[in-house]
Amino acid sequence: MKLLITILLVLSITASFAQKAMNEYTLQELIQKKSEAESKSSPDAGVYNTAITLKKEIDEALKVEDYDKAAATKEKLAALKLNSATSAKAKELQAAIDKAVAEEDYDKARILKTELTTLTSTGEVKKVSNTTNSTSTTKVNSVSTSTSTIPPVTKFTKDDIYTAEVTFMGLDYSLFTVVSTDLIDKEDIINKHIPFWQKAFVNVASNNLRRWINRSTILYDRAEVESLYKKNLDRTWIVTGFKPLMTQQLQDQVFTYPSKNHGLGLVFIQGAYDEITKNTVMYVVWYDTYSKVIVHSQEIIRPSRPSGFAGRWLTGIFDASDMYSKQFKSEKGFNMEQILNPGMFMVK
Repeated sequence: MKLLITILLVLSITASFAQKAMNEYTLQELIQKKSEAESKSSPDAGVYNTAITLKKEIDEALKVEDYDKAAATKEKLAALKLNSATSAKAKELQAAIDKAVAEEDYDKARILKTELTTLTSTGEVKKVSNTTNSTSTTKVNSVSTSTSTIPPVTKFTKDDIYTAEVTFMGLDYSLFTVVSTDLIDKEDIINKHIPFWQKAFVNVASNNLRRWINRSTILYDRAEVESLYKKNLDRTWIVTGFKPLMTQQLQDQVFTYPSKNHGLGLVFIQGAYDEITKNTVMYVVWYDTYSKVIVHSQEIIRPSRPSGFAGRWLTGIFDASDMYSKQFKSEKGFNMEQILNPGMFMVK
């Protein structure tokens, strides 16, 4: 019995040395611990995040010589502990999310995703109602949290862009810019070309778009997305320097699209027609038409060919599409002979 007690005591002491108390870490150590936990999607990240906040509050209190506040905050920091229950709950929630997505119960999946996000960031489970904005909280660690919006989810992965039924949503010019030093303040003139580019692209490519993305059939639902530029291009969009669109900008734009039940959508978001470098910049975006979550996006930059203004940039769209097709097909080893000859799109 004495031997057993001794062993347990040694193990207890060893464990206490293995895990320092939160107040014993430096700020940089806590930041590193949080980063490591986030890389593993561990709920411990929420505890470390709270520890970082408390550590900073202590430093601020000491700067203004508020020693009572510093001492009280230090006690809170020392009381913070990692809780294995958070890891178990996170696994449980992730399994439930996967099950809901597999059953196409996206509302339930979104709610569970919110609970998981809250748990991961704060160490606390916040129950979200399916019909109201009310919430109830279950404590896993003694950490408070604020209500967050429900993040959307999708059942699609990048692999689906090669095989799933797809609906082409058209050419979106909402984020469009023309880069030029000679066309400043001539938005009204160039704006008239946009309906031409949209219509001409589909008229020429409608029978061939399926070959670009290796499909036997493609559905079309362009009208609503293609008309969005009319209210979004209410700004100065002829500029003197090119700036690429960020992923979040693309996602924010797709969130403005009407929600559909098509499944997988494909849209060509026009980034820039650069009159200085003569490059066409286009973003090929695959997204879930129900949740509007982007599944995959890719920036395509392709030099344009000599022509008049309208014709140069129309062929630029075709050439950028052809360039994307080559990359798309090479990734999966599709028949490259099906790729169209970009010369057939030359517009005089």
